[in-house]
Amino acid sequence: MSSAGFGRWGALVAMLGGALWALFPFGTPLVEGAEPGTRAYSVSVTYDWLMAVLPLLLLLVGLAGLYAAQRNAYGRLGKVGFPVTVLALGLMFVGNAIEVASITFRGTESAVGHSAFLIGFLILLAGSVLVGLAIWRTRRDRAARWGSLLLIGALPLGLLLAVVLGSLVPESDLGFWAAIAVPFGVAWVVLGHAFGARFDEPGGQPARVS
Repeated sequence: MSSAGFGRWGALVAMLGGALWALFPFGTPLVEGAEPGTRAYSVSVTYDWLMAVLPLLLLLVGLAGLYAAQRNAYGRLGKVGFPVTVLALGLMFVGNAIEVASITFRGTESAVGHSAFLIGFLILLAGSVLVGLAIWRTRRDRAARWGSLLLIGALPLGLLLAVVLGSLVPESDLGFWAAIAVPFGVAWVVLGHAFGARFDEPGGQPARVS
């Protein structure tokens, strides 16, 4: 497959992963607190696999594809930022997979999975700023610019969501998950669209910078 083909598929997969990840928090109030062994618990576990684990895998695959297709397109910041982001998503995926597997088969949470996820998220914050700055420097189209701003501002936007949604639904984890998932997920829906459109253009590659 050509680099443009890798990039196009990477953009589509990143868009899908971003959309699912951004939507994940809003279902959590409906599936929290189910007792093990009940039908509600089975629904809760299925939801977690589909919305807390699968989206991270899709984002991981999508961003790895985008990086393989255009590793030289976004300069030094992009060369550092994309691998750091992929590493972070890998840790988050492994962490959530361990956590959900433990809940599924043992009925308890996993300290290892939780720690791996949080470490990955902290790394993701740094990687997202680097990728966002790299895209802002090299792209002038509106979608890419908005997506890059969402990546750069993911932390303050997340904190705002945590405060607002945490006060609206204080008895659930909606605010916590929205802070982690929504800004990043929405950013990659927007950026996936921007990248996909660029790869569909004649030449199929962004301009390269040093």
